Amino acid sequence: MAEEVSLQQEGTRTLHINKTRRAWQILLLQGVATASLIWMFVIFVDLYIIPQADLMGHTTLLQTIDDQADTIDGSERSLPLPAWLSGMNGVGKGVFLGPVIFAAIYGYALAVKGFQTEKRKRRIRMITAITILLLLLGRLLMGYGLVMLWELIQWPFGNANFRPPTEEEALTLIWPLLLFVQFIVLLVYTLPVWLGTRGIWGLRRSSIRSAFIILLLLLTIHALITWDFITALISQNGQSLPIQPLNSQVDNPSHISLFGLGLAGEQQFKLVLFAVFFLIYIESGYGAVRYLDYAFKLPEACKKDPEYVRQFDNLITGHLWHTVGFFSIAAIAAMISMRFNEILLDLVQSSLPMSQWSLQLGESLELELTYGLVISALLFFAAAALLRFVVPWQSVFGFLEKMNPIRRR
Repeated sequence: MAEEVSLQQEGTRTLHINKTRRAWQILLLQGVATASLIWMFVIFVDLYIIPQADLMGHTTLLQTIDDQADTIDGSERSLPLPAWLSGMNGVGKGVFLGPVIFAAIYGYALAVKGFQTEKRKRRIRMITAITILLLLLGRLLMGYGLVMLWELIQWPFGNANFRPPTEEEALTLIWPLLLFVQFIVLLVYTLPVWLGTRGIWGLRRSSIRSAFIILLLLLTIHALITWDFITALISQNGQSLPIQPLNSQVDNPSHISLFGLGLAGEQQFKLVLFAVFFLIYIESGYGAVRYLDYAFKLPEACKKDPEYVRQFDNLITGHLWHTVGFFSIAAIAAMISMRFNEILLDLVQSSLPMSQWSLQLGESLELELTYGLVISALLFFAAAALLRFVVPWQSVFGFLEKMNPIRRR
């Protein structure tokens, strides 16, 4: 049916993939996804890496490599990459500022490379390989290599003097090796950032999916290692666990408040933000790929039709508005659900300050134990499910849709 659509009218804008890929709506969608990915990674670093920086931080690993390199010939040498790029002079989250910027640029470069022709890709790979070879062996070839080449020329005349490289000539390999080791360490620690950036700007669903799978895998490993059973088993053997678990349930809820009610502490708020940016990254990254795929599969007549162009703009604009609105509501609902039991207790005690029922609720311990957050969330979901029988949500959302100025166009 779509192939039988005829051209109704032709406007200045079209939905051809080369132009649509550079449309401001698509670029904004990709920018939102990239910002969410970086912010999500920064929160992950703040919660899981920085508290164990002495054990898991990349600066500790780079400092160890630097110390080992100094013991080769006893001379002091510094790592090739500048300290601001490797994060060696940073404090707290600042140690990942340079690596994250480097990873984002690297991922974008890989995405741009993916749009080149095969001939240009081969040239890029060849130039990259030659550059790596020159960086690794350039100084050695310019010194020891030229001397041995001259000896090889003299070999037929019987005057050749072949010899192994001297210690000074061999030490010229240390600087490029340290450079590539630094690059590898930064790429490993920022793997989700450059892999996700490559997927967002290179329109690769597999890279977008791999980035959040890696983060989920790291979160799962941390949760398993810091599980109460594992920590108790390790403590029985007379050892201490170097990785500290998150203390989200005993966090002070006064960090985020709504109408005077404490909703979430600082650590809980970071976890909620991590989840929200996680979802925004997935929705925006997949959304850019999905909308471009939709525009690519349209018939040629539809790509030039202004009506289809207007519908395409409305789809993306509505996606952005819904992303901001629904995920903001989801973040507030998540924080309310975690403290819903305490909110109920506060409301009961404030309305019935001296009643026996309020005192019994206040002395209840069930909601303060390990599964308190789970019970609180279930109570909130039950209250929200009952609320749908009181508030006509479809009518409310329909009214808001009518009030949307974008829908009036």
